[in-house]
Amino acid sequence: MQVQTSALLTAGVVSLAFFALVGALVWMLRGTRRPVAVLAVVVTLLGALPTILYVFSVIAAPASSTG
Repeated sequence: MQVQTSALLTAGVVSLAFFALVGALVWMLRGTRRPVAVLAVVVTLLGALPTILYVFSVIAAPASSTG
């Protein structure tokens, strides 16, 4: 199975940027008095990451030949 290096690199960069965004969000909201709301936002963002990575894996997968 051949993996496209550029798609793999893009998925890695997007993942790191996503975690940096979540970290920045937590840092900005750490002083709020509503930790449940902060937790809900972080869980929602982290829940979207598998979908993003799946899309990149589909893009990176080579086209299968059917015949």
